[in-house]
Amino acid sequence: MGLYTAHEGYEYQDLLTAYFILVWILEDEESTFYIDKKEFDSDRFDDLTIRNNKGLYKRQIKYSNSEISHSLKKEDLSSDSSCNLAIDELFNSWNKHPDKNILDIRLCLAWNEPKDELLNILDIQNNQKTFINHDTK
Repeated sequence: MGLYTAHEGYEYQDLLTAYFILVWILEDEESTFYIDKKEFDSDRFDDLTIRNNKGLYKRQIKYSNSEISHSLKKEDLSSDSSCNLAIDELFNSWNKHPDKNILDIRLCLAWNEPKDELLNILDIQNNQKTFINHDTK
């Protein structure tokens, strides 16, 4: 069962990556796409990088298919987490990026909103939707 879950996550990542590429192609924006490629050693947003004449866009994609849908928790953002989303490492990845023209950097989580104390400190926005016709935050 262990590898099945991992493969399911890769399938989700592949589908979401294809979606992002198609959106950029349909917008007729000449872009270069880098998939699963670190731009530097501590790059934590390496699932998809999009470069074009406007700037740089980076995506990190996480998926979890548990019997009870996963909600983002404070523990997910700690160094001890297995999902590799330590908040300090995410910040350092953004801060150390050699190209300072990053227009949009985001985590794409197929998870529910937090239900713990993260609700009090995160600014969860839905004004820049990941999917045009679906409510995302």
